[in-house]
Amino acid sequence: MLLKNWRDPYTESGFFSKITFSWLSDLVSWGFKKRLRLEDLDDVPQNYEIKSNIEELDKNWQKCRLEKGRVLFKAMAITYRK
Repeated sequence: MLLKNWRDPYTESGFFSKITFSWLSDLVSWGFKKRLRLEDLDDVPQNYEIKSNIEELDKNWQKCRLEKGRVLFKAMAITYRK
């Protein structure tokens, strides 16, 4: 069974799952059971790519960094609450 037939776990996961990467647990499990090939996976949408996420996190970090408290947590919450 190809993974392309599965729904995207990232878009269905909540904030905590996203920041802890627990939404990847099914993929890790499938990879443990059988060797995954590139053909088994869909292309990564641009808004999931690390470059766009890092740029968004950096922008939010710059906005939040002068505040007191849990600044990194706030910047991550703003970035990944999509």
